[in-house]
Amino acid sequence: MKQVLSLLMVILLLQANAQDSLPVKKRIFKVKVLTVTGQSLSGYLNQATDTALLLSNKKVIFNPYSTAPKELAQVKAPNIQEVYIRRHGTTSRILAIGAAIGMGVGIAAGLISGDDEGLNDGSRWCILCLSAEEKAGLYGLAGGVAGGITGAIIGAIARKKFVIGGQQPKFDSMRLSLLEKIGRVPLQ
Repeated sequence: MKQVLSLLMVILLLQANAQDSLPVKKRIFKVKVLTVTGQSLSGYLNQATDTALLLSNKKVIFNPYSTAPKELAQVKAPNIQEVYIRRHGTTSRILAIGAAIGMGVGIAAGLISGDDEGLNDGSRWCILCLSAEEKAGLYGLAGGVAGGITGAIIGAIARKKFVIGGQQPKFDSMRLSLLEKIGRVPLQ
C-alpha cells in the first residue's frame, strides 16, 4: 500500500506546475490593420508590444514575449486607426459546430414525427411514405447542410474590431484583450 501511495505522489509531483508557470494558449490571429494615412496591412499577429503591433506574412503563434524576427512589419500605435482580428480556423470550427447542431435537430425532428400513415398497413395510398428512421436520416442530412452553411457564413464574418484612432490608451486596451485570450494577463 505504501508503494502505491509513493508512486501516486511521484506521479502527482511530476504533473504539478509551479505557481509562476501558467499554461499559454497557442493562438494564431489573422489581422488587418488600417493606418491613420489609409494604408491597409494584413498578416498574422506575432507580437503586440507596449508600443506597436508586429505582423508576419507567415502563420505564426501569437507570443507577446518573444524576440521579433527582422522580417516582420511593425505598426506603431500612433499610426493605427483600426485593427480587425480573428482567430485562424474560426470558419471551419463554426461550420462543424453548425453542421452538428443542424444534424442533431434534423434527426430528432425526424424521429419525433414518427411513421407516415398508411406506410405498413396499405390502407392509404402514399407517394412518399417514410418511416421515422428514414425521416431522421433525410432531415438530419438537410439540417446538417443548412447548419453547415449558416456556420460557414457566421465564421467568415466573425471578427473583432478595435478602433484605436492613434490613441495609446485604446491600444493598451486592445493589447490587454489579446493577452486575456491567450491566458496571460499582466499584473496591474
